Amino acid sequence: MIRIDINGKKYKVKNEWKEISFSEYLEIKKTFNEKAPDKLKELYDSKEEDLENVEVSDEDRKEFITFYALFISKFTNCKVSEIRRLSLNVKSGVGMIDLYHTLLRFIYLPKPDEIKVKDSFVFKGQLYSIPETYKRPDGVEILMQHETVESIVECFNFNKKFAESPITNPDYLKYLAATIYRPIQKRMFGLSKEISPYDEHEMLERSKTFESLDMDSIWSSYFFFLYSKQSLDKDSRFYTSRQKESQDLLSIRNISTSSVGTFLLTALLRIMSLRQRVLMRLIALRKRISTIF
Repeated sequence: MIRIDINGKKYKVKNEWKEISFSEYLEIKKTFNEKAPDKLKELYDSKEEDLENVEVSDEDRKEFITFYALFISKFTNCKVSEIRRLSLNVKSGVGMIDLYHTLLRFIYLPKPDEIKVKDSFVFKGQLYSIPETYKRPDGVEILMQHETVESIVECFNFNKKFAESPITNPDYLKYLAATIYRPIQKRMFGLSKEISPYDEHEMLERSKTFESLDMDSIWSSYFFFLYSKQSLDKDSRFYTSRQKESQDLLSIRNISTSSVGTFLLTALLRIMSLRQRVLMRLIALRKRISTIF
């Protein structure tokens, strides 16, 4: 929380993902998409080297400041009329411009180091968990290994839809979270766990509940899936490599078998040829002997 002082009144402003619910996040995105001045969006879309070429009028600046107050109001219970009394820039404390740019990061994706993937969490009295991790004999952990094809394909679809336009398609995040985080049915001796199997109807109902879930948990499901994709890729490459090694080994064995066979056949022919020559030599010798005696 950031604390601001306006005319002697203290207000709290949310500035962490865990403090913002998914529904509040949607409202923040909607406010920016629909209310941010076009000139302001043009500045954000411009490359750094082109910023100087974007002309900003006094009317534009007035619209910017008006929007700053509206945007900040989405993070606090302070009314827009009160926030408009906040100083633009202050030597000590928090000014409107600095506060706005601090909160602007919430319309973008968080950095990976901002979010720690949660193994489980309790929400509205229910314990939710990510799918259990499978550890291969070589010690490599494979995420979502025991998931069904249906649930994994759904995750890929939701992630693709969100990735196509993170600003206009944020709804798909709650579907992704509701697919990955499912209720724990039972725990075995406190070590292993069994989560509810994927069911589309239950996922859609859960996604409605997750509208009030904090964004820290929502992003946790997003990054877990990204890490799972990397894990699945590594696993595919691992088995592809193993298969290639097996094929190469089989080829070597086939080559070796072929070589041994050729060697034995050649040796046999040589032996037979030598035996034939010896026999012919003996016959000739007998004939020679018989003529002598």
